[in-house]
Amino acid sequence: MSAMSGTIPWSATAEAVVLERREYAGGVGATIQMAHAHGLHTRPSAHLVGALRREAREAKLSAYLEFECRGWVASMWTSRASPTALIRLRARQGDVVRVRAYGPDAGKALDIVTWVLQQGTSTHEDAFTPEVDEALLEEFGSWEAIREWALSGMR
Repeated sequence: MSAMSGTIPWSATAEAVVLERREYAGGVGATIQMAHAHGLHTRPSAHLVGALRREAREAKLSAYLEFECRGWVASMWTSRASPTALIRLRARQGDVVRVRAYGPDAGKALDIVTWVLQQGTSTHEDAFTPEVDEALLEEFGSWEAIREWALSGMR
């Protein structure tokens, strides 16, 4: 994953632990337990979406991803990944998230998901990259809308 190294400042605290990784008919999957106290909240969701979109654009990564947690499901193509779809999974500390990836780059897409979630995210504002900004702004339309949504308690 050389395209990812050095592009996002990470903390030493892991956001998640990969419990299992396996192959399925037509794809690959992983079972991930959320370790961070706040789960899959706004910042790690935005980082994950930014990483997937960047790889889709730069490396022509093409895969379809399905996320499931406590009955909530989010599905997306890597090029159209959505931070709010991930946030709506409501994955909290200790929750298990099942991820399946399908398509020609399923393995690489799953590698990105597990790598990003295992690394954790920086608590500094400079951790936001242009890809993360792009993903959030496309989803919400404006920084004010992002702020209002975050303050509404829908995380």
